[in-house]
Amino acid sequence: MLTIKTDILLFITLLFVQNPPSFGNFFSAPVEPEILSSESVKQNPPLH
Repeated sequence: MLTIKTDILLFITLLFVQNPPSFGNFFSAPVEPEILSSESVKQNPPLH
């Protein structure tokens, strides 16, 4: 269990170090939906 927890912390740390803005926006997605829009547009084009 300790190894799994360490891997998760390492994974999160790497994400935060490599791309802090995206990492922070990932949690504030409901507040800033435009972050997910770029991803959703590729799969689901806007209806309007």
